[in-house]
Amino acid sequence: MFLWQVAAVLALLPMSFLVAAAGQASFGIEPAGPPRTEVPQELRNRLEASGTRLFRTVNGIDIPVAELWWVKSLTVHSSGKTRARAEYAELTPGKLLAVLYLPAELEDVKNQKIPPGFYTLRYAQLNREKDAHDKEEEEEDQEAREDEHKHSGGEYRDYVLLARLQPDKPTRTYLKLTEMLELSRQVSPGKKPVMLALPPLNPAYKAFPYAVLDDQGNCAIQFKLPVQFASGKRSEMRIAILLVNPPNVSEED
Repeated sequence: MFLWQVAAVLALLPMSFLVAAAGQASFGIEPAGPPRTEVPQELRNRLEASGTRLFRTVNGIDIPVAELWWVKSLTVHSSGKTRARAEYAELTPGKLLAVLYLPAELEDVKNQKIPPGFYTLRYAQLNREKDAHDKEEEEEDQEAREDEHKHSGGEYRDYVLLARLQPDKPTRTYLKLTEMLELSRQVSPGKKPVMLALPPLNPAYKAFPYAVLDDQGNCAIQFKLPVQFASGKRSEMRIAILLVNPPNVSEED
């Protein structure tokens, strides 16, 4: 099996610096510019002015992997007031977080094929512990937790569920879990919910945004986003999203 070797990292290197190397292939990030015109105007108005592009360099050639635009107005709540023991417990399940563009096929955390195209990303907490005060939501979430347990190994609790962007329909800011699952199943031929993991931040990397590659071939991008609490207080939130899983890395590279 091909073994990846992680390059030594200096935390404050420029954004476009290649952050991890493996043979002749490496990953890097750069600004992606404003949301593409394929994204409906009403949704573009809700996204950040400039996104982030993840690219892969093979034999000196940069190959785009994904482009991501986060929402520019993200309301969160205090993690101390939530019962969900999740890495990003300040986020509200069901809320729209970002739009993802894939120029080529990618795989999700369960190694399902994600076709090229545009997708909305909504936050979901899966495999949560039961809570006696949350019976109604517990029943609604049961299907998602069971599916996550069977197909993702339960390594993470925080995910984004993908749904195809539908230019002819308004994009709602919030969906129930059952709605997210129904839309997410339409992404992959396998008819299983398609999801990307939100792993814990790697504290060794101090620059944001930054592409982080581990020794197993996983590549995540760490972001720092402006957020607002329900009280009106403004702050920053740091989020990591896992975009590349080991099966996406071929031995030929």
